[in-house]
Amino acid sequence: MFYISVVRSLIDYASHILIWFCATQFRSLELVQNEVMRIILGCPRTARIEVLRGELHLPKIMCRILQEITYRTVSDSVKGSLNPVPHDPWTPSYNSIPQEDLGSTFKCWCS
Repeated sequence: MFYISVVRSLIDYASHILIWFCATQFRSLELVQNEVMRIILGCPRTARIEVLRGELHLPKIMCRILQEITYRTVSDSVKGSLNPVPHDPWTPSYNSIPQEDLGSTFKCWCS
């Protein structure tokens, strides 16, 4: 669908700016989305928006923006957590175990 592939991708791309919109600006975006949903499904204006949204699996624009911002925030924090952490000297590592004791250590853990 053209709406999802083009318009929604623009909304996702601009979500960090759109989050600052006021309620009346979101209302106008929602009205446009509602009209597009009616056109896509060929429904009259009397059709309930919740039904159209459920049929097309489209959330409200504000919900979509919050989803996108949450996804970006979590992705950025996960990427940051994958950076190597300096070794804590109080935490034992395999490199600190002498080679002759390595076999006995593995036997102890496996049993």
